[in-house]
Amino acid sequence: MTVKSTWKRLAAGATGLALALGLSACSAQPGVALNVNGVTYTEDEVSQAADQISELSGQTFPLAGVAYMLAQEPALREVANANGIDFSEADARKAMASVEEQTGVPVSDAAVTVVRANQLYYLLSQSLNPEVAIAMIQESMADMDIEYNPRYGELGADNGIFSPQLEGVLDLSEQQ
Repeated sequence: MTVKSTWKRLAAGATGLALALGLSACSAQPGVALNVNGVTYTEDEVSQAADQISELSGQTFPLAGVAYMLAQEPALREVANANGIDFSEADARKAMASVEEQTGVPVSDAAVTVVRANQLYYLLSQSLNPEVAIAMIQESMADMDIEYNPRYGELGADNGIFSPQLEGVLDLSEQQ
């Protein structure tokens, strides 16, 4: 065995190790999609919520959309409360009742949280200037403790969330 072949093997091993560590670092905890102020949502919970919301809406609801709404829900709730707007967990469960009846599967807490967040955002944008509502939500999110799996997006300054940009995947959202 030559020195050159030994270095090649070491380099190949180090590259493989670095790749494995890099992939495992995508999430501090394997199987976790996000953690918001100490509340953990697993990838399975995000997937189940997406399926249940898709059932309700009749349209495919993206996994990244579920994670995005779960991350924003505490801020939406805070801003809504400050502005006298309420859409409770019970209201969201009532909205999801048809899914439970159709599938026979209990509606997940994550799906209820997403429906609540979505409705709170709608109500805020109806009662406030949408730009003001967004600024208030962003201000509230800046104080939150969010850990976000990059598979679902990326955290920016002040906990702003950006869609995942995966190399080799075309983003056709702006072309439609």
